[in-house]
Amino acid sequence: MTIDSFIRRLEKEYSGSAFTGHWASSSIRDMAVKFALDLLADAVNRTTQEDMRTPDVIDALGYLERETGKAWPVDQFRRSLDMENPDARWQNTNAALNGIRRQFGGR
Repeated sequence: MTIDSFIRRLEKEYSGSAFTGHWASSSIRDMAVKFALDLLADAVNRTTQEDMRTPDVIDALGYLERETGKAWPVDQFRRSLDMENPDARWQNTNAALNGIRRQFGGR
């Protein structure tokens, strides 16, 4: 599931609820960030065995980059996915993910 489809699903769920306005927007953003971070964590765990340069991972990276306004940890994650050595790829994607998480208060 892409970030955009996840956000659309949440917006649809919230549209009929009493939770609207800033609270709902903030909650949707928080859930979307968590979804994207969880997706990247799964990619890190699977990167030694699989090519994780998938559309969903690339989409999640783009979303998180837009949300933080900081490109460096996201770019590091992208570059790390291209590494040939599986152990180095895991180590570098894991470090980059930690940098991305710090941008969101260490989630």
